[in-house]
Amino acid sequence: MSARIALDPRAEMDTLWEIAENYPKLRHWLIANPAASPELLEYVAQRGGDGVREGFAALFDDDAGAGATVAPGDGG
Repeated sequence: MSARIALDPRAEMDTLWEIAENYPKLRHWLIANPAASPELLEYVAQRGGDGVREGFAALFDDDAGAGATVAPGDGG
């Protein structure tokens, strides 16, 4: 699996779920995929992983990139 697949809006939903469930280091890329379902994004938010918190912050707040930090244990 790769970031390219995680970002591909044409990727099958089953593939996106496979990434969410089995590839924690790729989860943050799913946040940027316009085809990601609300259920998938909820799963990603709950499971966490590298860059997930920052990804959601960037999605919901234009100023998120500045000073975003990860709490201890938030590595996925």
